[in-house]
Amino acid sequence: MKPGEGETLVNRIAPITNEGNAGHDYLARLRRGESPSLDDVCEQHGVSAASLGGPLENAAALWEKIAQWFPCPTVEAGFQAALSQEVLLTGHTDLRSIGEQEEAAVLDHKFGWITDQGTCYDQMKGYALLCYLDGGGRIDHIRVFVGWYREGTVQSWEWTADELLDFQDSIVSTVLDARADDLHPGPHCTYCPRRHSCPALMQELRGTTHMLMELGNGGELSPASLHSAFRNLTKVENAIRLFRSSLRERIETGGPIVCGDQQITLKTVVKKPITDTERAWPVITARLSEAEAVKCVTITKGALDDAVAKKAGAGKGAKAKRELTKELEAAGALSERPERHFVLENVNGTER
Repeated sequence: MKPGEGETLVNRIAPITNEGNAGHDYLARLRRGESPSLDDVCEQHGVSAASLGGPLENAAALWEKIAQWFPCPTVEAGFQAALSQEVLLTGHTDLRSIGEQEEAAVLDHKFGWITDQGTCYDQMKGYALLCYLDGGGRIDHIRVFVGWYREGTVQSWEWTADELLDFQDSIVSTVLDARADDLHPGPHCTYCPRRHSCPALMQELRGTTHMLMELGNGGELSPASLHSAFRNLTKVENAIRLFRSSLRERIETGGPIVCGDQQITLKTVVKKPITDTERAWPVITARLSEAEAVKCVTITKGALDDAVAKKAGAGKGAKAKRELTKELEAAGALSERPERHFVLENVNGTER
């Protein structure tokens, strides 16, 4: 992207609340010195705290090992640098530290499952280059860490100033040598401000939608076509979410969208779920026996684990959860329900 170009581009990302958003928010508050409530953060993002218990424990364990490299952390901040008159490099780090010394460090939070670790390399090297340039050229060594918290694994790289300057030259030459018709959409496009108007991405979405419709009409697709459609499903789903979000915003601000004798509008449906079990329980047991009432209650294992871990105290949560699971299994209260999910993996069985 050329300097100043992004100011004229549409850069609307659908407001999707998910576990990753909640996890980033929680860790950002923690690194700012706050004492965030996981339940409150997850409620704000519309996700269950149970799903983040394990990943955040892994995040805490990683932080204990690498905190020494972050003496003056900057939390959730963007930065940019002109690599040449034609090329502007931008980035947004979850956590970085550029102190008075000749070293810098970056930490990137990942709350999803590892798909293809190699896709992070250029992104992280770009962060390292931005740190070097932001430091005014005095930084000669940069460490970058990627925490895959759901898996409990970490990637790390180290680069010198000379290596980063070579990388800068390669970025500039690659961008300037690229032809307008030589575009290759992929995971690297996620945060590009032109992604919603990129002709290559639009063409890819159209092709995937066509294949899905063909398959839905009883057609048969080749393995290559099925592979392509599967890899692009998330992009189609994101496009649908963005459309719904934009449509909702337009109706909320301008009213129903009328077309002939029909209109698209928003209809409010009021639901009344029980949100306070403690207050509801006396009312319920006044009408039902305890044996009848418990059949109406579903206990979320993840939420129960979190409550037990919190009561056990710092450093004792994992053990308390393991003991709870053993006791529930012994009581016959747990049952296994295998779930099958689509996974893209190499033929040798390793996930992509």
